[in-house]
Order: sequence, then C-alpha cells, then structure tokens
Amino acid sequence: MGPLRARRKLYANKADSRGECREGTWGVPSSVAYEVPRNEPDAIYIGLNNRDARWHDLYKLRISSGERQLIRENTDRLDGYQFDNAGKLRLATFQKTATTSC
Repeated sequence: MGPLRARRKLYANKADSRGECREGTWGVPSSVAYEVPRNEPDAIYIGLNNRDARWHDLYKLRISSGERQLIRENTDRLDGYQFDNAGKLRLATFQKTATTSC
C-alpha cells in the first residue's frame, strides 16, 4: 500500500485529565502518512515538510504521546517510502525529472 497522497494536515485527538479531547497538529504545511507498522500499533511513519517545503522528511511518530523521531532527512528529493510487514524501511522512491542524471 502506498502513502496517503492527500497533502493535508495530520491531527491527533487525545483526552486530557478531564476527559476532554485536545486537538494537536505539528505546525507544518503538509504531512503524508506512509505506514502504520503491524507490530507497533502506537507508531506511524509520516512525512513532514517543515524543513524544506518541497520534500517530506521521514519521521516515526508515537501516537500516544505525539513524540516524533527523525528517521531520514530527505536531501535526495525522495517522494515515497515502502516498508515491509515488520515495519522496516525497505525502499525509497523519487520522480525522475529532466534534470535527473539517472
């Protein structure tokens, strides 16, 4: 399954101590959901373009806490990531352009 390509903001809702939901965003122009690993139900791999608006860096996001860990800074103009069934990154893709040499 490929990434969810709709360029939308990623939201999280979590009940606070009073049982009320609070909404959170990560304050970036767009995000991409790439993978929810089967063996880690509290994690999701996402792309955020807060560093460079043209390209999404790959993060592992802890759903319960909102903590994110940078997995790969996208300096190679990658536009997609594929994971295996264990949630390990196996493949990255990019769009060939007229200026791409390979």
